[in-house]
Amino acid sequence: MTKINVITTGCSFTARPDSWSYALASTLSENYNVINVSNGGTGQDTIVREALIKLQETQGPKICIAQFSSHWRFDIHVRKQDNDYFDSIVKEEQDWEAGPNYFGQLHEEFIIVKTTEGKHNNKNIVSNKLIKNIEETINEEQRLCWTYESISQLQMYCKLNNIKLLCFFGWQDCIPQDTKHFTLAHKISKLVDWNNFWFYKNKGGMAEWMLDNGHRGKPEEDTKGWYMFEGRKRIAGHPTAEAHTDFCKQIIKPWIEND
Repeated sequence: MTKINVITTGCSFTARPDSWSYALASTLSENYNVINVSNGGTGQDTIVREALIKLQETQGPKICIAQFSSHWRFDIHVRKQDNDYFDSIVKEEQDWEAGPNYFGQLHEEFIIVKTTEGKHNNKNIVSNKLIKNIEETINEEQRLCWTYESISQLQMYCKLNNIKLLCFFGWQDCIPQDTKHFTLAHKISKLVDWNNFWFYKNKGGMAEWMLDNGHRGKPEEDTKGWYMFEGRKRIAGHPTAEAHTDFCKQIIKPWIEND
């Protein structure tokens, strides 16, 4: 029997070795083959690009599951010959706990540098200044436009190629709740098929589902596992392995098997 390939993509909420994607690999029957192309700390552009590349490369029947990240995140391609200082920075951060590709990906001729919402903390003054300038220059509406365009690109590809697709956000504040004051972004948001998304309650993501189902953030990242933000609970850090497994069994697996 031909196996169905399940391509999963996302940020560290999907990339980590205890995530729902890896739980899925051990939960589904032998008729499925799970391929995870996620990267920690990444934005929608890389999340979508990695999925599209793998979908194009993969032969036979396939489906795609995309966990989207914060709209503030985006990645920068730089040539090594012009920006060689990034090479050593990314290499120094390869053993960081969020994963070897959290701050950047090394390729033969170029480097993908991840802004990760301004959380870079390297010692190189030049690269820190560059990222800081980019963070301060590119406004929120531009980031929202990129988010909507990336999501619609993946959706259109899957529709054209008859690939079953599930989209969802890692947490509720991946995009603002009201984008009407962003005129251009609001127009582009209409390109997105929001019926193709799984939402928890009021536009919530997997983190909100986990909290309401008795789960928490990892204890080593916060002793309570959650914190308050603007009057509601937010998961602290990354979800536990138990939270990921529960989410996989109750949300992801039923969707896959409900053909």
